[in-house]
Amino acid sequence: MISRRRLSSIGIAALALEALAVAPALAGHDLYPPGWNTPSTPVPVIYTYDPVDLSMHHVPGAPELKPAYGPVIYQFTPGSLRLHRVP
Repeated sequence: MISRRRLSSIGIAALALEALAVAPALAGHDLYPPGWNTPSTPVPVIYTYDPVDLSMHHVPGAPELKPAYGPVIYQFTPGSLRLHRVP
């Protein structure tokens, strides 16, 4: 009969072998996307933080941002927590 100590050492050895088998597959994987360390021109400042009223304000003369979302599909029913589909 196999003792618990021997079973635990077999389990630890199996985990170590698995880690050694997986390590080469992970070694070739790039951690950062291509071009992450190349210099680029900074984007224009569009919003500025106001510490007095703790809000963001649009910078005068900065280009307006277009919304990054599509049309409204669902809305809340007025005075309720239920959603209804917008035609």
